[in-house]
Amino acid sequence: MPAINCPACGREVSFPDYFYGTVIACPTPACGKPIQLPNADGSMPVAQAAPPPIPKPQPADKYYLRRHSDRDMVVGPLPRAKLRQLAAKEQLQWTDEISTDGRNWQQARKRDPGLFQAEETRNCPACGLLLKEAHQPCPNCSRQDADEEEAGTYGVSKVASLHAGQRNPLLERSIVAPCRLSDFASARGADAVVGVNDDGWLGLWRASDGQGLRTWEFEPGRRVRLVVADQGNLAIVAVEHKRSTRIYLAEFEYRKLNELAELNGHVKALMLSPDGERLTLVDDAPDVRIYRVNPWKRLDRFPVRGHRFEISPVGDRLAAAYDNGAVNLWNLRTGKVEFELGTGREPAGQCLPLRMGFSRTGKRLFTATGIIVRFVEKQFDGVDPFSAWLLLGIPGIIINNNAKMILDAIRPNDAELRRRLEHYTTVRLWSVEKGRLVDELGDAVIQKHPTGIADAVFWPWGSAAITLGQGTAHAWDLSTGNSLGQLYQLANEAEVRRAAEHVDPDRAALKGHPTLIRRIDFTKGGKHALVLVCGSREIQVVRWPQETAE
Repeated sequence: MPAINCPACGREVSFPDYFYGTVIACPTPACGKPIQLPNADGSMPVAQAAPPPIPKPQPADKYYLRRHSDRDMVVGPLPRAKLRQLAAKEQLQWTDEISTDGRNWQQARKRDPGLFQAEETRNCPACGLLLKEAHQPCPNCSRQDADEEEAGTYGVSKVASLHAGQRNPLLERSIVAPCRLSDFASARGADAVVGVNDDGWLGLWRASDGQGLRTWEFEPGRRVRLVVADQGNLAIVAVEHKRSTRIYLAEFEYRKLNELAELNGHVKALMLSPDGERLTLVDDAPDVRIYRVNPWKRLDRFPVRGHRFEISPVGDRLAAAYDNGAVNLWNLRTGKVEFELGTGREPAGQCLPLRMGFSRTGKRLFTATGIIVRFVEKQFDGVDPFSAWLLLGIPGIIINNNAKMILDAIRPNDAELRRRLEHYTTVRLWSVEKGRLVDELGDAVIQKHPTGIADAVFWPWGSAAITLGQGTAHAWDLSTGNSLGQLYQLANEAEVRRAAEHVDPDRAALKGHPTLIRRIDFTKGGKHALVLVCGSREIQVVRWPQETAE
């Protein structure tokens, strides 16, 4: 067998003849560096030049037009200005086909994307809000909000003063929206952040500096779900209505929001592949449905069982959890259960998981269960909520519709209460390929969250997690079980009060005990966490507290 020396450690490595011209990893455990093998004639492979970029199509003066639903009827040639008018009135769809010679047909969006772009004056240059009329003054920039501390302005100076008292050394900056955000998602590969509001607003920012890039509008519904393609420069918005769910496609480069389909029933879980080509969802039947996004087509559908679901970003696995804590791993290619996760004879957790999450490679699954204990329930009349919150050392408050405050407290020496917390609080990492437990956090979680956890977030690189109390977020290294420190804490009265008033009970992990932090995601490379507090119009950019190995 031919042999070659590793350029890093010098070890001689033998390889079979059919490995000529390929790259292998050094078998030395301490090395593992890539080794380029020569060709059979002894020469080294030459890297092939990348193909030249495909030139963007240039707009033409006139086009022939035909509908995608009736390709036999051809109209034209029509002036480009006329097609722009039809697109503005939504009489020209992006799936319709156009041609300059009547023979070579392409989708209108691909042949001439500018046909669907609105005038620049329709977007406010300050905040990016989509305006109804071309010369309409922006209502966000011209409105004087009565509550200065809550609303603020969109300048850098106001954002800095708003957080001056938080004393969080990890907080670096904020991404500001013109309205309260219901949810957001980070497209890490595209260095973009997409935020959504239940009232029908969708916005796009550049993650590196928070620069607003684009906004869209859609018909509001009961609830909105948002997923992004990590590297595909597009997002999917699922808007639930009374008996159906509308699916919209937002492509980062285009101003038009396209309605892909209207599905019967509601959606329990949603995942878009990193390249944006496939959408996998679990409906309320529950059934798994797999779709091709463009052109829209259902590829597969089969029934599943469970009460809470999470879909792998790779698109090959589904985690289904039950009320008793059991978690099954489904293989979406075969439509069958592949593993039943557990520790010995015990299920994966002691109750329905607060959250499950896959790593970006789909090889690891994260599960977390927990409770928020309620030991003292008392009504305080005439007491400032934030003062009472600080005085009693309670990690969060909930204000109901009658403005009665419910404050949770705990006796540190209550053995029965601690036993309950230890029983229900689990943070675990599983191998998807083997269906086995890999890592687990112990009692240290309860020490950082003395009243329990209400949610958890999985670091997408597979070795860290964030546990959420009602108003705190704490980072952990799963491989060692060590605390990485506090990531975020609600630290001023306005933020606590606003978050408590805007908690969505349908999204709460446990009814009556939700976390006041709505969503946590990560930027490219995982160096910063993005934190959205309930009721806020700002996404906080927080530096990850410590380097963690993948």
